[in-house]
Amino acid sequence: MIIAHKFAGQKVADILQQKRGRIKQAPLPSGSPSWDEFAEMTWERLEEGAAADKPGFKVVRKLLTDKMNTGVFNNLVAFLDKLEHQRISYTLAHNREDALMVFVAVPGERWEIEFRSDGTVEIEKFLSPGEIYDQESLRELFARYADQEGPADSDEKMPEQKPPPWGNDPLSTFFSEAEHNERVSALKLATIYTLLQRLHVTFQRVEETVEKDKREEFLVTRFLMVRTHSSFLAAIRLAMSGQLFESYAVLRAAIEQAWYALHMAKDPQPPNRTTVWLCRNDDETSKSKCKSEFTVANVRSTHESLDSVTAKQLHELYETMIDFGAHPNQLGVLVAMSKSEMEQGINYQVGILFPEVVALAATLRMAVAVAVGALKVFQLIFPECFKLMGLDEEIKALVNELNSVFKPYMQQSQQSVTTS
Repeated sequence: MIIAHKFAGQKVADILQQKRGRIKQAPLPSGSPSWDEFAEMTWERLEEGAAADKPGFKVVRKLLTDKMNTGVFNNLVAFLDKLEHQRISYTLAHNREDALMVFVAVPGERWEIEFRSDGTVEIEKFLSPGEIYDQESLRELFARYADQEGPADSDEKMPEQKPPPWGNDPLSTFFSEAEHNERVSALKLATIYTLLQRLHVTFQRVEETVEKDKREEFLVTRFLMVRTHSSFLAAIRLAMSGQLFESYAVLRAAIEQAWYALHMAKDPQPPNRTTVWLCRNDDETSKSKCKSEFTVANVRSTHESLDSVTAKQLHELYETMIDFGAHPNQLGVLVAMSKSEMEQGINYQVGILFPEVVALAATLRMAVAVAVGALKVFQLIFPECFKLMGLDEEIKALVNELNSVFKPYMQQSQQSVTTS
C-alpha cells in the first residue's frame, strides 16, 4: 500500500498558511524561483523539482517539512539577517535530511554552518594557507576532481586554455575589432544589456519547463524553441559587434522558427504538418509539398487565428527586417554608406562594422521585440507550463521594461532626425 504524503494535492501557498510566517523570509539560492512562484506550485511539483535537484526546490521542501522548533528556526533567520547586515556573501543548501547548510565565503576562508533540527549547529572552516599559486596548479584540480565523463551540458565549450592573441592579418583584425565592439556595447548600453540578460534567462526557464512535456507531437516544436532562442542570441551578438544589418536576417529566421513551431503544434490532424516538414528532402514532390504548407502566409495565418495582436506586431517586425538587411534591399545597403567629396570625385564607402549607439539601440530594441513576440507564441503552445512557472507574468514585465529601457534612445533618435 502506498501512503500519500500529508501535503499531497496541496499548493505551497496552502501549506505555508500552516507554517510559521517567517519561513518566506528565508533567502533562496541563485537561479531559484521566487517565493511567489513557489506558492503557485503543488506539492507534487515541488517534489519533482527537488528530485531533479533544481535550485531552491530542496530548500523550500526542507523548510515546509522541517521539524525545527521555533527557537532554532528563528536563530537561523537571525543569523542570515546578520550576514546580510554585515554584507557577507552566503548561499543556502539542503544536503542532509535534518539540516540546512549556510555556505559563507570570505577572503582566504570558507565556512560551512549547518543548522540541525535538534537545535545543534555544526561549523566547519576551510582556511587558505595564504600562498598564491600559478596557473600550473589548475592541472592538479582537474586531475584529482574532474568528472571523467565530461560535462552533461549539451553546449560544448572550447578548451579552457587561453588562446593566443589575434594575428595582424585583415581577418584577425576584423574578429578582434568585432569582439571589442561587443564588450564596449554592453558597457555603453548597460540598461539594455541587463534586459538582454533577463530575456536569455527567461528563454532558459521556458526550455527547462517544457522539457518535461513528453508529448511526441510537440517534440519538433521544442527543438524549434531552442533554435529561436539561439537565433536571438546570434542576432544580438552580431548587432553588438557592429554588424547591425546582418543581424536582421537572423532575427527574421527567429520569427519564422516560432511561426513554424506554432503551425505544427496547432495541426488539426497531427502529426501531418510535422511529417511534411520532416520529409521535405525525400524527393521533389515532398519538397514542393513542404514549401506549399510552410509559406510565411500560412504559418502567420495560424498565429493570427490565435493572437491577432502579436501576429500583427511580429509581421511588422518581419517586414522591417526585410527592409533593413534580411533581403538585399536598398535601406540595408544605403543606410550604412558614407559619402565624401574628394578632388578626384565622390567617394562612397559601405561599412561592415557600424557600432553607432543610437542605431545599435534601435536594432536591439527590435531584437527584444522579436524575442518577446516569440515567447508569446510559445505561450500559446504551452499555456499551462507558462502559468505554473509564472512565465506569463514575466512576459508582461518584459514588455513594460522594453518600453521604458529604450525610450531615451528613441527620443535621441527622433531629435537627431529633427536636427538633420
